[in-house]
Amino acid sequence: MKGSKCIAVVVAIVMAVIGSVSAVAYTFSQTRKESPQDFNEFLDDCTLSERVQIMQALQDLPSDYNTAKTDTVIAAINSGRLNAESVSPEAIRKAIVWRAYNKLAYPFKSYDEIDYHGILQWAAEKSDITTRRIKEYSTFGLEKEIAEEHFTMAWEKMTPEERAIVLPVPGAGTMKGAAAFGAMGFDVGDAISTFLAMRDIWNIIGAESETVCNFILTVNLIKTRKYAR
Repeated sequence: MKGSKCIAVVVAIVMAVIGSVSAVAYTFSQTRKESPQDFNEFLDDCTLSERVQIMQALQDLPSDYNTAKTDTVIAAINSGRLNAESVSPEAIRKAIVWRAYNKLAYPFKSYDEIDYHGILQWAAEKSDITTRRIKEYSTFGLEKEIAEEHFTMAWEKMTPEERAIVLPVPGAGTMKGAAAFGAMGFDVGDAISTFLAMRDIWNIIGAESETVCNFILTVNLIKTRKYAR
């Protein structure tokens, strides 16, 4: 009996220790081709605000929340009007799978295994990115190439007034696309939500996969702001 009690105590202590250890944080790398586990750790490392932005890019939030300001969506979550689980890492993975089946025809095996690098390679094949870069570039490198290309196409179609709304910095109206993309990456404002709300721009440039491009752009801006400084 004493032995059983000791075992029970040990098990309880071990479980308590396990429960107190936080999830492994995402380790950013500019050279690595990331695995599905890396992508899961990236999602786990995202803040509530960042997960909201990713779900808005995927257009998978209810009603008008897809184009609302980030703070508005967070307020809805905090008040209980919007279920917090709708922006959880699990919900994001499910949204990606849904988009993948409809836009990428990628054979996902489960909601837990998202081959983000494979998604990037598919998207790169639809652009002017060379085969060599598609095969050799790291996840972040390829992601940045795709994000910058599609952002620049959209930027060049915007009026100076629209540019100033998306990127409220001096001289934005006359800024070139590449320079604006670099500024977007480090701007602390709500530029992601604003840009995603201007969906008519994507229709103008005829982006083949608007939602996937928005998703890649959003992930890239989040990584740039958090890790790539």
